[in-house]
Parts: sequence; structure tokens; C-alpha cells
Amino acid sequence: MKFNSLILETQGLVQKEKLITSQIISNLKILYENKVHLDLGFSSFFSFCVEKLGMCEASAQRRIDALKLSQLVPDLPARIESGALSLSKVSAVSQFIREEKKEIGRELNRKEVLSLVNEVQEQKTLHETKKYLASQSEIEQKPLRDQIQFRKGINKLECELDDECLELLERVKLLQSHKGKRGMNEILKDLLKEHLHRHDPAQREKKTGVKALKIQPELF
Repeated sequence: MKFNSLILETQGLVQKEKLITSQIISNLKILYENKVHLDLGFSSFFSFCVEKLGMCEASAQRRIDALKLSQLVPDLPARIESGALSLSKVSAVSQFIREEKKEIGRELNRKEVLSLVNEVQEQKTLHETKKYLASQSEIEQKPLRDQIQFRKGINKLECELDDECLELLERVKLLQSHKGKRGMNEILKDLLKEHLHRHDPAQREKKTGVKALKIQPELF
């Protein structure tokens, strides 16, 4: 194959990246535990990582999440190095722990955190990880809300989707991928047109000539 050597080289670089990431987390853990950032005059370890170590904000947050979680799960850096666990999954677990404490004062013990990490490690995707974590939450779920902002020509719709709805939309998006890159506006428009074509009495009136009953539209 033409690109075999390039593929092999890239695989090696990916493995080195995992090793480096693991080592960075281990180093950060030592720096954090010894409060080096305070000695250097930084108000937070996050600002130390960004301003002193040169990390971007997103990378700094993910690595801080990992180092704090490694205090409860000591072999976390090794799991990251082996590729068994990604930083994005680690961040998802850390965010879950923070939200449970903030919203309802729930503090997970070492055993509970280890169980979460082990279960998350078995999830194939980040979406499945978040879905699993949501199932473990004790936070009372708020009702779904919809909001529309009306503007001339283009309107903004903000809505909350449950996991099933999101999975259905992703499936439709995949099935329509042959049409090229399409935004959610085009996808939803196609779905609405198809539904109306099948079920709207006004559409049947156009086809059959039989007058349909008027339906009073419902507002959000």
C-alpha cells in the first residue's frame, strides 16, 4: 500500500502522544500536590498551566481533571498511556462528579469513583459515556424546554433533546450524508416536509381535490 510507511509512522506518533500525555499528568500531579503554582504567585493551578506551562485552556482543564481523578484512581495515567481510557472520558467523569456535588451536595467516595471509571472505560464512544453517567445521576431531571427567537428570514430555535431523539437525528444525518455536508436546518426541513406529505390533510387535498378540515396550529 502506498501510504503504509506514513500510517506506521503516525501510529508510532499517536503512541508517543499517549505516553507523553500520561507523563504530563504524572508531573502535574506532583506539582499540584506540592502547591508549586502558589509559590510562583499564581492564584490557581489552571492559570499556572495556561500562563506558565503554555497549555491552551481546553487542554489545561482536561489534564487537571485527569490529575485530580488520579488521586482517587492511581493507575489512571497508565490507563491513558495504554489507550484504555481517553482524556475526554476522564473529563466527562470529572464533570459528572462536580455537578453532583454542586447541584445536590453528593460527594462520591473512592469506591464509587473507581466504579464509574471502570464502567466508563468499557463505553465505546463519548456519547455512550455521557449516557451512562446520566443514568447514574441523582440530580432531579428538569422538564424539557423549547424557545424560539423570531427574526426576519432566520429564526433561532433552542431546545433540549433526550438521548433517543439525539440518536435518531444522528442516524438521519448519517443516512443523508450522500447529499453532502448539510446543517440541522436542512435535515429538519426534509423531515418536516416528509411528515406533512404523509399526514397533513392539506397535502391530501392537493392530491385528491377533497377539501380538508382546517387545523388551528399550536404555538410552542
